Amino acid sequence: MSFVWDPPKNLLELPTGQEIRLYGVLFALGAWIAWMLIRKGLKSLFMEKGEAQVAAKLRATKLLDKLTWLAVVLIVFGARFIHLLFYDREYFFYDPLSIFRIWEAGLASHGGTLGGFMAVTLFWTRCRDKFLGASFLEFFDRFLPPIAITATFIRLGNFFNQEILGSPTSLPWGITFLHPVDGGEIVARHPVQLYEAIFYFATFFILKFVARKSRQPGFISGLFFLLVFGGRSFLELWKDSQNGLFDGAYLSTGQLLSLPLILFGIFLMFPRKESVIKTEFQ
Repeated sequence: MSFVWDPPKNLLELPTGQEIRLYGVLFALGAWIAWMLIRKGLKSLFMEKGEAQVAAKLRATKLLDKLTWLAVVLIVFGARFIHLLFYDREYFFYDPLSIFRIWEAGLASHGGTLGGFMAVTLFWTRCRDKFLGASFLEFFDRFLPPIAITATFIRLGNFFNQEILGSPTSLPWGITFLHPVDGGEIVARHPVQLYEAIFYFATFFILKFVARKSRQPGFISGLFFLLVFGGRSFLELWKDSQNGLFDGAYLSTGQLLSLPLILFGIFLMFPRKESVIKTEFQ
C-alpha cells in the first residue's frame, strides 16, 4: 500500500499566459521568512554592540537589502552551474548558454551554497565597517540558521514538483509519484524530500537552541554546515540516483559534494584565539 501523489505543479496562470509554479512560490516564501529572521538576528547583534533598538533595526534592514540582490544572483547562478556541471554536463557542454536559462529545471543546493558564501564574503569585504566591530563569524552565525528554513521550503517545492525522488520502498508511507520530472519508474518511493524538509526544519531550532548556550564565534556556522550537509549525505541513502558525475561510485555525487562542506563546518567549530577571530576575513 502507498499514497498516490500527483498535485498540479502550477499554482495559477496569469492573463499573459505565464504560469506561477508552486515550487517558485514556496522558494520565495522560504526566502522571505529567512530574510525576516536574518534581520531579527542582525538587529540583536547590533543591540549587543550598543546600538539602540530602532537604529539597530534600521541598520540591519539597510545592510540586508544590500546583500539580498547580490545573494540572489550568485545563489541562483551557482546552483545552476553546479547542477549543469555535475548532473547534466552533456547538455551544458553542448549548450553553455543554458546556464542563463534559470527557468529550466536544475538547481543544485551545493552550488547555491557556494554562490551564497561568495555573496556574503563579497558583501562583508565591502560593508564590514558598518557592523559596529562585529567579526565576520559573528555575522555569519546570525546569517546561516534561517537558511535552514529556506531549505525546508525548497524541499517541499521538490515534493510538489515530483523531483529528487527517493528509492523504491514497500513501507506503508511510500509515495507513488505519477508524473516524476525525470520520467522515472512509477513505483512507491521513500518521500525523501519530506525527510529532508523535516530534518532542515528541526536543524533551524537546534541551531537556535545551541546559539543560546554558545558564545564561540563560528560554532553555530560550523554546526550548520555539519548538520545540513551531514544530514543530507545520510538521507542520500534513500534517494534514487540523479545520474550525477560520480554516481555509481562508493559515494554518490551529492555525498561527495557535501564532504568538503562538512569538513569546513568541523573546522569552524574548533575554538580559536580571540585575536584570530578578529582578523578573519579582514
